[in-house]
Amino acid sequence: MEEKIRLIKENLNRQSPLPIFYQLAQELGRVISSGLIKPGERLPGELYLARILEVNYRTVQKALLHLQSQGLVRKIPYRGTFVQRNMATTQTVGFFYPAEAVNMLVKAEHIHRTLATVGHDLKINSYQG
Repeated sequence: MEEKIRLIKENLNRQSPLPIFYQLAQELGRVISSGLIKPGERLPGELYLARILEVNYRTVQKALLHLQSQGLVRKIPYRGTFVQRNMATTQTVGFFYPAEAVNMLVKAEHIHRTLATVGHDLKINSYQG
């Protein structure tokens, strides 16, 4: 795992206008997406990552929160941060309804909650009919 982290360190550009946390999140995401870090695998601790990458641990925390918001990793209290197993299985479905049909929005929200339980996302959009 340490060699994978060192690859990430080489790609961080402190002269870039992009914040380091964002660069770190992008690099970690790239490593995860490429399969170098497998789904279900535990990432090293934040303090360890900060030491190896030579950044503040708050930078690591912010990068991991960004990855968590994207659904690539999952933080489990007292256990660590893990690569999501089902990150590639999320599918998006579109639902369009006439703006004047408010009852359709209630139905769409119910469908959205149901689909979310099986790893799907529903984008709800209204249109003028």
